[in-house]
Amino acid sequence: MLASIDGGILVEDLLGLGQGNIISGAFSNPLALAFKIEKGEIVGRVKDMSIAGNIYDLLKDVGAVSKEAHWVYNTFYAPYILIPEMNVAGKS
Repeated sequence: MLASIDGGILVEDLLGLGQGNIISGAFSNPLALAFKIEKGEIVGRVKDMSIAGNIYDLLKDVGAVSKEAHWVYNTFYAPYILIPEMNVAGKS
């Protein structure tokens, strides 16, 4: 899945997870750990960036789901999910 990404970010951990609006699906979270992807390769770490959107809308357009899964916060066993487009904001 990573090899298919021309440019993007790999989000490993968020700050303030669970602070979104469960009813409407709106969220905005700073990234605790994320990596920049260029031409299918991880090229570095991303700092001072946030993601935002509506989780219900984003899940309508999933690009891919990994075969591998991992534990998230020792609570959920989940695969990686490729979201083709998402709002990001950060310092340049």
